[in-house]
Order: sequence, then C-alpha cells, then structure tokens
Amino acid sequence: MKNRLLFYLLLLVSTVGARVGQAVTIATSVLNGPNFCQNTTVRVSYTVSGSLDPSNVFTAQLSDETGSFAAPVAIGSLAGTAGGTINGVLPAGVVTGSGYRVRVVGSSPATIGTDNGQDLSITNIGTVTAGSNSPLCVGGNLLLTATTVPGASYSWTGPAGFTSLLQNPTISNVGVNRTGTYTVTASVNGCAATSSVSVTVNALPTASVTPQNAVICAGQSVTLNASGGTSYSWSPAAGLSSSTIANPVASPTASTIYTVTVTNAGGCSSTAQTTVQVRATPVLTVSPNQTICAGSSTTLSASGAQNYTWSPSTGLSNPRAANPIASPTATTTYTVTGDNGGCSATATVTITVEPLPTPSAGPDRVLCSGQSAQLGIAPVAGLTYSWSPSTGLSSTSSSQPTVTPTNTGTAPRTTTYTLTAVSANNCLGSSTVRVTVNPVVTVNAGAAQTFCSGGSAPLGGAAAVAGYTYSWSPTTGLANPSAAQTTVSLTNTTGTPSTTAYTLTASSNGCPNTSTVSVTVNPATSAAFAYNAASYCQSSANPTPTIGGNAGGTFTSAK
Repeated sequence: MKNRLLFYLLLLVSTVGARVGQAVTIATSVLNGPNFCQNTTVRVSYTVSGSLDPSNVFTAQLSDETGSFAAPVAIGSLAGTAGGTINGVLPAGVVTGSGYRVRVVGSSPATIGTDNGQDLSITNIGTVTAGSNSPLCVGGNLLLTATTVPGASYSWTGPAGFTSLLQNPTISNVGVNRTGTYTVTASVNGCAATSSVSVTVNALPTASVTPQNAVICAGQSVTLNASGGTSYSWSPAAGLSSSTIANPVASPTASTIYTVTVTNAGGCSSTAQTTVQVRATPVLTVSPNQTICAGSSTTLSASGAQNYTWSPSTGLSNPRAANPIASPTATTTYTVTGDNGGCSATATVTITVEPLPTPSAGPDRVLCSGQSAQLGIAPVAGLTYSWSPSTGLSSTSSSQPTVTPTNTGTAPRTTTYTLTAVSANNCLGSSTVRVTVNPVVTVNAGAAQTFCSGGSAPLGGAAAVAGYTYSWSPTTGLANPSAAQTTVSLTNTTGTPSTTAYTLTASSNGCPNTSTVSVTVNPATSAAFAYNAASYCQSSANPTPTIGGNAGGTFTSAK
C-alpha cells in the first residue's frame, strides 16, 4: 500500500513539473471589427497554447489610438484556462482614432498575448444635450434645441408622432397632445448619442363672467363673478372695488365693458367680457367704450336728454354736440352731462387709444446657403403677423418663422423681409430685416489614389479658390494639410493593403463644405530565388529552384 501511494505521488510531481515547464502563448482576434463607436462591445476571441493555473483570469486590453500598449486599458475579463471570447466594453472617454489594437493577457502565470494584428477604428462623437422652452401654453410655439456635435446629423422623435431632422426644430401652435418626452439622436459616421427633454404644454383656462349685460341705475352697484382660473385681472379698473379678485363690486358712473383676464395654475390666460349699463335720470344713453388706433377718430354719441356737455373738450370737434367726433391722442374717458331742464345725469365713455404695433423683425442675418435662422421675436398676444416676401420662410403668419435661403450663385445675395403686425382693432405696424446668404463653397478632394508602401500621390482635385481656407483630416503623411492640393506619402508594414479616407474641408465667410478621397497603400513585396546546389553535371538531373518571399509574380535573373 505504501509503495502504491509513493508511485502516485511521484506521478503527480512529474505531471505538475511538466505543466510548469510548458510555455504558454495567447493568440488574439476581433470578431466584430474593425469599426466601433464609444461604449460599444468588442468581441475579443483568443486561443491558448500551454497550461494555465485554474485560478487564471484572462483580461482583454485596449491600446491607445496609435496601437501602443504602454498604458493599456482593461475592457473585459474571463476566468478559465482555455480559449474563449471576451465581450469587452469600450470606455466612454475613448479618443477617436484608427490605430487601436487589442490583446489578451493571462494572470497565472503572467502571460502577454499577441495583439489582434489589425488596426481598429473607434469613433467618439461625445454627447448631445436636448433642451426646450417648456413649459408653454396651448397655441404657443415649442422650440426644441440640441447642442452642436461637429459633423452630426440629427433626428428628433416625440409625442403625437413628431419627427424632425433639424437640429433645433420648432412646432407651431401646439396643443396639450404635444406634452411628453422628446428625444434627439445625433449621428456621426454610424455612431450616435441621444438625449431627452420633458415638455409640458398647459391648457388655456375657460374664462367666464356673470352676469352678462348687467343694468344698474346711477349710484348703484353690481357684483361681477368670474371663474375658470386661479388669478384674475379686470380692465378697465375704473368703478371696481378691486381689479385683481374674482368677484369685484362694480359701481361705474357710465356704461362700461369690463374684460377679465383669467390665468390658471400653468400660467396660461384667456379672457371674458361683460357689460354694465348705467341708467340715470334723465335716461341718458351714450356710446360704448371704444378702442381706436393712434391717429384715428371715432364718433361719440349721447341721447335721452335735451342738452349735452362733454368733458374734457380736448380732441372733440364740438363739446356741446350730441354726437361729437373724438380724436384723442391718448386714452381718454369722456364724461357727458345731459339735462332736461333741471334734471341731469352723467355718463362716461372711454376711448382707448391703442398704440400702433411695433413688431421687430430681428437683427440682420448673414447665413450660409441652406442654413436656417429664426427671424422676429416672440409673438405679442392679440396681434396677427404676415411676412413678405415668402421666399425661404417656414411660415408667413408666424412672428418667428424659420428662414432657410439658398444661394447657387457665386456672390452673396441679400433679401429684405418685411414683418407686418395687425392688432385685433386693425392697428398696423411693420419692421424689416436684411438676410444675406453666402454662396455654397465648392470643394474637391480629387480621385482615389493607390500606391506602394513608401510611395506618394497628389490629393486635391482643384486649385485653391481665393478667399477659401482649407484643412485636411487626418494629417498623417500630408505635405501640407492646409492646402487645397497637397501630396500624401505613406508606408505599409502589414501584409495587406491599407486604406485611409482623407477629408478636405473648405470654408469661406464661415460656410464650410467637405469632400473625401480614399488612399490605398499596398505592402512592400519581397522575393528570393535559389538552386539546391552550386554546380551541376551535364548528365545530372535538372536543378531544383527554391522560391522564397511573396508568392506569385515574375522572377528575373540578375545575370
């Protein structure tokens, strides 16, 4: 029994010694490359030659953008002793580059595997942030904004089937169905970043006031009752016990039209009106309060008495007539006193002089062809708007339309837009804005180029245009990365052709345009040719050549 135990002990020591002495190698490949976005998964496959400790942990490491593992980043790990696949996650802050490599290292014994043997391209477009002018009221214009991601295209989705490809879209005349979450996606080279913003559209209150068309005698009062909101404002305030409560006591000295503005908890407002008619002795009837535009006139009227006196006389054609023409320069309350030979009564008429609207078309704009900008300023309640001409405008009836002009010419083009605002009383005002559109920038990166490692080729399909600035990306191998036409010189130490896309950006007056050209660099070739002996007899068998280096091709003797 002791001899058997000793035999198994020696066998175990021999087996362990054999394993410890065996060299371990790790070969690595990427299953889903070579192009990746930040925060995506890299499937790293690896195979193992040799034996590892059962406690071994395999770790996938990412190089920097140049392929250097001087400071590798661990992107995933897997415990075990055999090959497998590690699902590595790229870090959020990874730098955009096209020279990344991955490798797998073992922990027991410490073993560094070979890298995947192929450059990986990683794109990090950063982040995008969504915003809005929420909250807003029904009928307002919802403004959605997204921060700028260089070179990105945008896609918005939202409630009620909303979609848009604009970076900063506008939804006009919104309803409560536009309440919800809006999501924007910014995309660059197949990589995307998203952000969401919550929007609230508050309903307008349903304003009402009772009684309607109340009739009182001179010196009497009536309680007005408004409902539908959380705060109230009455106009005019004359004759009211308070202009900021829901149920003021009205004691007007003349027939008056009261307007109450009802505001709900969401800050949205609507109005309702009621008329309080005042009868005196004699029964004096006057024209209702009116609103006129600055510079206009209206006719006042009074009846029910024999003699009339209007006060103040300022702006009246005849202060002793029953129907004088009133041309006030400011809002004026006229009081008429009528008498029937000893009995008198008074009444008042308020002529509200509405200032002419003063719309603003906004500051002059300078745009690139196809670029959009918002004209005007926020709308004023009670005004309607119209723009002329309509060329390039998203709306001719909005106070803040989006203008998207184009210019296919060679010189800047300026258009003057006129904004006209009209109030409910047909009072009119206007404003103009000049929109200058710079022409489209033309750019040509030239035809695709292919050459051997260590060679060079010209880039750029057109000579520089005066006033344009140019930049190439990437700048690797370029003689002059800021010229319209330059030379690229590259080497290729791999065994397969490598292709790089060079992008030329041309800018003029702040307007950029781009063009891309593909440059392919073939690897350097090598060849060797030798016979199996230095000399042969005439009667000997034919010599046997040995070919080395790249397979295929034509071999030429040096003698």
